[in-house]
Amino acid sequence: MKDCYWYVDERIPEAERKMMAMCAKCHKSHGFGWFWEGSALGYGDYDLKCSICETTIHQREKYEN
Repeated sequence: MKDCYWYVDERIPEAERKMMAMCAKCHKSHGFGWFWEGSALGYGDYDLKCSICETTIHQREKYEN
């Protein structure tokens, strides 16, 4: 799990907006967003990729039955 930044793209119409994730590398280039210490606090049971470069931030565990 990696740390990330959350943001809302205000160029999208308000009714269609949602929280988006950005990796730490893209944050250095773009400089906006709210920091989330995912490496310590974790993420839910879902996959999470950077909305800019598509780097995997969190990959949920795959359980075999």
